[in-house]
Amino acid sequence: MARSNRTFYILYFVILTIFTAAIVEIAAAYVWSGILQGDRYVALYAERKASLEKIMVDPTSGAIGYEPGTTVTTYNTGEFVDRFAVWHSKDLGVGIFDDGIDADKPRKAIVIGDSFGRGVGATSLEKNWVETAERTAGDIDILNLSFVGAGIAGYTDNYDRFAGHFPHDLVVMSFDADSDFIDSAYSRNRLVLFRSADDLKKRALALSYDEGCERMNAAFYNIRTLLTVSEVLRRRYEWANVALRNFYPPCPSSAAPPPDILEERRKAVKASEDFASESHADMPEVMRSLLRDRDLQAEAREAHFRGYRISVQSYHRERALADIVADSAAAQINKFSKKLHGGG
Repeated sequence: MARSNRTFYILYFVILTIFTAAIVEIAAAYVWSGILQGDRYVALYAERKASLEKIMVDPTSGAIGYEPGTTVTTYNTGEFVDRFAVWHSKDLGVGIFDDGIDADKPRKAIVIGDSFGRGVGATSLEKNWVETAERTAGDIDILNLSFVGAGIAGYTDNYDRFAGHFPHDLVVMSFDADSDFIDSAYSRNRLVLFRSADDLKKRALALSYDEGCERMNAAFYNIRTLLTVSEVLRRRYEWANVALRNFYPPCPSSAAPPPDILEERRKAVKASEDFASESHADMPEVMRSLLRDRDLQAEAREAHFRGYRISVQSYHRERALADIVADSAAAQINKFSKKLHGGG
């Protein structure tokens, strides 16, 4: 009888423990997904990685784009999510951020530029500023050849190489004058570093790699109780953020990536440094000495405005420095404009 009672209590304790753990896990899952939005970041990371896997370089045209049928997902720290379905251009051999050519419209235009030209923050291709302008204009078809930030030299080089496939009457250059200021100082296209599809894909995947997100996506099941407790501790205590960074990293995280990813990132830094060194020779002396003697990106400061964190560059604070950088960008734009008008 005593053994029977002991068995009953043990079984009762086990069932109660499992039931309690299940209730706690369900509650933690609600907090993790509904309040902390943890699953959202994990899912977005997987979507973005799948998009990067679809990057390609057409061997004939040399154009950089995406495989046909790809919906490219990008996001910016949860502020917005862009999901742009690409249109496959037979002339370029890749998918680009456009809805296709409308042959019935009498006038044609081409947009060149960076992610702002592409329409970052619009959430869908139909809502970006290029497609909105096209619908509003009515009789003009606008083809978007924008890709990513590569400086004015990058946009004009892409125009020279690819615009000839598409008859057009008008060219619109769109770029972020802030973050592209330094890239625009170079007289060469930074994307020449990525003429190989495999190299480009490996580089993009390495630069976007996140150890915490990778672990969560690879796990059969992530215990929401542990995720929730660790995330709450991180947000409340700095010591927890440091202590758990590599042991139980969140998504996104600053955990150390594996050696092969670190090596690929090292190669990316080396390639960028070599490119910058080679490009300095073509710059005006004042710009060359400026970039040689000062790390403008490292001089950025963080400011807070209405709850937002803003990176304040050194050329925001120094008028003379801003004038030098702006003059360099203006010179390249004017040179491109003269070439379009037959002025060399």
